[in-house]
Amino acid sequence: MKVVRKRLADGTMREYRYTRGPAQPERPDTGSVAALLAAFKGGPEYAALAPSTRAQYAIYLRPWEEPEWARFPVREVTRRHIMAMRDALASPRILPSGRRTGGPGAATAFGRITGALFGWALDRGLIEHSPAQRIKALAKGRLPDWGEDAIALALDKLPEAFRRVVVLGLHTGQRRGDLARMAWQQVRDGRIAIVQGKTGAEVLVPLHPVLAAELAAWRQGRVGTILLSPRGKPWTDTHLSREMGAQLAKLGMPGLNVHGLRKAASRRLAEAGCTPHEIAAITGHRTLAMVQHYTDAADRAHMAGGAIVKLHSAVSRAGGNRETKPRK
Repeated sequence: MKVVRKRLADGTMREYRYTRGPAQPERPDTGSVAALLAAFKGGPEYAALAPSTRAQYAIYLRPWEEPEWARFPVREVTRRHIMAMRDALASPRILPSGRRTGGPGAATAFGRITGALFGWALDRGLIEHSPAQRIKALAKGRLPDWGEDAIALALDKLPEAFRRVVVLGLHTGQRRGDLARMAWQQVRDGRIAIVQGKTGAEVLVPLHPVLAAELAAWRQGRVGTILLSPRGKPWTDTHLSREMGAQLAKLGMPGLNVHGLRKAASRRLAEAGCTPHEIAAITGHRTLAMVQHYTDAADRAHMAGGAIVKLHSAVSRAGGNRETKPRK
């Protein structure tokens, strides 16, 4: 018998005992976190989730699959345990590959998905109360912005497979997974017809002239997905994020990600004077709250510019040529 002692995220010590000998497949102990995970993932609620949502669940349930937690009795998991795990995820880090990990958004997602897991256990009488109820969301930090300088640099310097991701993302405003799965058969009658993987929303994105010209040059009789990796294979969501992060880091732009292209597309539409409803018709946002953020920012920039013009005119009328001039 091998005995291993390990310190948990909340500082407490836990002892694990392992039988020596050839590794044998083990069934999760009844009442353990591993058993709960297996039952949860085999339930109808999990099966009803969109594939992209299940992928997100898989990421944020992963901490519970670590040995120190997999064998832990579900009834002994406390709110203190959960908050310690969440807080450990709250500090963002940039990996050597350039990919960003952790941060307030990741910590909030962990809390929300853990809440779903323990809420499921509560509904089935496996626990008497959920230690993950009503965990507050953390205020999200501001992700590095795909500003126009960053966009210009990416379009000029990225290898072609990655440049195409930027072009398609900027001109459709779609999520990473929808970009990766977008196929040539969806391009017809001057539009791209998209059924979004996350929400099931159907959107028809008219082809911007720049995108129409790009697609015509890319197609050359091809079928299948529009975007391909440098090896000529369709992208997966995680592969696209990882490789794009590495390429952007080489250009001195670590932290930028594919999802930022969706934000940049929304910003550009707002700056062009589009209403929140017009932007949502392109991006497929389910609510107007996030879209309103972009239009408000564009409106403030427009009004600030107008205010300076009015100030200049007023000062000129009042003082003639008495405005200060730069010193030499």
